[in-house]
Amino acid sequence: RSACKSEAEIQRRIYGRFMPDEDRIYIAYDPQINRKPAHPLPKDWLIYVGVDIGSGGDTGHSSAISCVAVRPDFKLARVFMGWHSGREITTVAMVVDKVLELTRDLNIAQIFYDWACADFWTIAQGMGLDVQPAQKGKQLGEQTVNVLFKNEILAIYDLPELDQLDRELLTYTR
Repeated sequence: RSACKSEAEIQRRIYGRFMPDEDRIYIAYDPQINRKPAHPLPKDWLIYVGVDIGSGGDTGHSSAISCVAVRPDFKLARVFMGWHSGREITTVAMVVDKVLELTRDLNIAQIFYDWACADFWTIAQGMGLDVQPAQKGKQLGEQTVNVLFKNEILAIYDLPELDQLDRELLTYTR
């Protein structure tokens, strides 16, 4: 274990799991460093929500929602809550309902969504949600997330509902 250079190598060599190291997009993510025990967030932190509408099922990709709390000075952030539809087939309305459920009683700074799904904006606005189209430039986002993980600014709460995010960060390749 001590001779392994990363958590991916430990998973591969000791536990025999498929864990790519080459061509990983989020190479700076290390669950030993970037997964943190859940703890209450200060009330003044800003909360941002990201929504991928997806479609679920065997032929589409899963719907997902991530909630990130950011310290007001923008020097620390935590993914503190999330949802992943798995193989469940989802509709746009179901995803909007899930956003409302997850964000109830939270002081939301902004909600971003994949603007390729125009119906999401229409349904969300009709249900009282103020949503903004996300920037879809992958390169900028990937670089930013890697820098945040490397500098231990961004961490993910160690919660069962965020395990899928953990797996994707460890296995998502080019």
